[in-house]
Amino acid sequence: MFKLLVGLWWTILASSAFAEGAKVHLFSTVRVATERYILSQVSSCSGNESICHILRSLDMGAAPQPGTVKNLRESEIRQILEEEGFQVGTPGTSQVISQAASQVSSKIELIEIEGASVNVERVSFTIDSELIKEIVEEQIRSLIPNTSGQRWLVSLGLNSRMVQLASEDWTAKVIGIEQFQRELSRTRSPFVRRVQIRVSPLSGESSASQIWGTLRFTPEFRLLTFVNGLEKGSVIMDSDIAESWVGFAQYMDGAPRDASNVIGKRMKVTARPNSIVRFGVMEDLPLVNRGEEVQIKLLSGAIEMESRGRSFQSGTLGQSVDVEIEGSKKKVRSKVVAQGKVEVSL
Repeated sequence: MFKLLVGLWWTILASSAFAEGAKVHLFSTVRVATERYILSQVSSCSGNESICHILRSLDMGAAPQPGTVKNLRESEIRQILEEEGFQVGTPGTSQVISQAASQVSSKIELIEIEGASVNVERVSFTIDSELIKEIVEEQIRSLIPNTSGQRWLVSLGLNSRMVQLASEDWTAKVIGIEQFQRELSRTRSPFVRRVQIRVSPLSGESSASQIWGTLRFTPEFRLLTFVNGLEKGSVIMDSDIAESWVGFAQYMDGAPRDASNVIGKRMKVTARPNSIVRFGVMEDLPLVNRGEEVQIKLLSGAIEMESRGRSFQSGTLGQSVDVEIEGSKKKVRSKVVAQGKVEVSL
């Protein structure tokens, strides 16, 4: 009876035409830089090369999060292999069955796993938050409307000093960045926004880090300023003023923007260096001074006559002053038209 059972077993082996088995030797610790990993990254394979070629490319699943370690047990690998249709035995089984199968010119396909587990560590790269700030701020600047008299200063503060990512090649972007372009076009005042930033690999991996930051927008305006300051009574020269960027706190509507509207005027007060040029601190230089002799043009319809006289008041271009025509004690109202000249309509 025993001989009959042995003979039947050998007959089954001979008719099965099984292939030679393979051994999978688990490494103790490995590091991976991908989101998913395969068997060849955590083990070596020996035995039938055709079988090993298939085994090496088997997907082991998702890698742990960057900077963390996962303990991959032998039982988990066994389950994956069995789900792929492989027979998994205990160490030594493949050799025993192969020796028995060789007696009938046949071999058994069996996978052995050597090792209890392997520690899989996800490689992480440290990204300095200063680099993220530079990228995000540059993205925001590209959205800022360009105007000759105004610009926006952008600054970003992050809640993290560094970010861990599984790739050396990465990019960063503010989520909802388009809304800032609309706000920048509507306001001239500083504003602050809490923003979420996505730092993700360029390789197309789905893993990414979400961090929060505070984004500040501050406007600056291009205005005329006094270079070295000016004393009261000084006449403003071209070299006394310059165009400068000033902050929102210093900005004021109605400040002169054109130097031609400033040069030649007289200071009513003393101006500090780098202070903003304002119409209220200066006045037009009088073309006619009180008590001075003036040239008078008398207009009566199409008739023009010239005379001389004396002004009772000081006046700038276009202002009205009282003058006394030479040879007359009568005061007449006149308009200042040039240096030492007035016009009188009769």
